[in-house]
Amino acid sequence: MTLQRLEGSLKRIGLLERQHFVTTGFDVFISSDPTEYMSFAMPHTNLEDWGAAILELQSVFGSHQRRVRLEYFHELYPNLRAALEQAKFMLDMSAPVMVIEPQQLVVASGGWVRVLQPDKLEIERFLRGQSVAFGGTSGDDSLGWLESILVGLKSGAARGMWLEVNNQMVSGAIIQGAEDGELAGVWTAPEHQGKGFAFAVCHALLEGYFASGQSLCWLSAAVGAQQLYTKLGFQVVGTQLNMRLG
Repeated sequence: MTLQRLEGSLKRIGLLERQHFVTTGFDVFISSDPTEYMSFAMPHTNLEDWGAAILELQSVFGSHQRRVRLEYFHELYPNLRAALEQAKFMLDMSAPVMVIEPQQLVVASGGWVRVLQPDKLEIERFLRGQSVAFGGTSGDDSLGWLESILVGLKSGAARGMWLEVNNQMVSGAIIQGAEDGELAGVWTAPEHQGKGFAFAVCHALLEGYFASGQSLCWLSAAVGAQQLYTKLGFQVVGTQLNMRLG
């Protein structure tokens, strides 16, 4: 039941600032931003034979000049991965899906954490720092998520926090979705990693999120990050697979 609930959250995220198309087996979300990860699809029904549905999916992405990408929870569609691999799709990510409820959030001391404002310059600082933390550059190619975050912060469909040291933004995180939100984009500047900053940011963000009346937050844990989320109180409930057509 938890994964079905999270599937609703993923769909709401997809609907934010994207065109929505429904095919035989998939919901497709096409972004106006050509950055590859901004457009994706997710299955909405179990099929014994996925062949025709996958061809239809490829047609929708092709008509919008986007590479086909899927994000979904493996346990809900156990036979889909094999069908995708037969159609020459490649696995981009396999990550544990984790959830947390208010009573599971550990107690933590306060820090120098600030609320991310719906301000383009502040969001740019956030995204440039995030890109460097993830091994990228601080160039404009790191800003693909900017408009989506801006709209989300203004509408209440997203919230974010960041931590400051010596007037520098050194760590941050965002929750996407006003209901059953996804904790995403957690980052810390390379020179400040290992100091507990990501924990402080995520804790403050989750504390405010639950204080607003929400009852569940989820994430797909990046390699090496599961320990942080377990420390916060998250528990594993499934597996998220991201796949793309090679």
